Amino acid sequence: MAQPKKEEQKTGPYIECPNCEYEFQRTDAQQGIVETDLTGITVDSDVVRTTVWLCDEFGHRELKWLSFGAAEIRLARESLRPARWWLQAYLGQGATDWEHDNALAVRLPLLGLELQMVRWSNVFLGALIDGRDPAEFRVPGPGYNPIAEGKICDSEHCGRRHPVVENYLPPENPGLLQEVVGRQVEISIINNLRQG
Repeated sequence: MAQPKKEEQKTGPYIECPNCEYEFQRTDAQQGIVETDLTGITVDSDVVRTTVWLCDEFGHRELKWLSFGAAEIRLARESLRPARWWLQAYLGQGATDWEHDNALAVRLPLLGLELQMVRWSNVFLGALIDGRDPAEFRVPGPGYNPIAEGKICDSEHCGRRHPVVENYLPPENPGLLQEVVGRQVEISIINNLRQG
């Protein structure tokens, strides 16, 4: 809730807008939100770094939330408007589920996806976290590593050895969804990490 600035001492967590005469009480102090680094288990983490930042009320980066390798951004539901998008990353090492579908490390549903900038092949996007279908929100917490708990494919029809994980998607996380739904995020996809 916005209030005009006052000269007296503040008792709660407030932030001031640099562009107006109002200040905002922080109601979502990210109590249960912690940084989750999935770079050790996602595809191409050595060459691409995708980072998702939670933004404050003014659209500025506030909390580094998710880090992983190569990202896939796809239209989730063509028939629904506004358009719904999925930001997702696949598990590394060729990991699949038992049906041999490539398994995901993360799926973050988004609304209002906007291209903010492309600079030297690095991409910067903005969006809001979509919570209309909680089953689509598949963002794990720190320490998530289904590859470590999986087994190695022993199918004679497969032709390659790779991890097999129990589920195609990470588990649902309704508590985290409740904390972040509707929040603005900034997504950076930084390429060519090997070059420097």
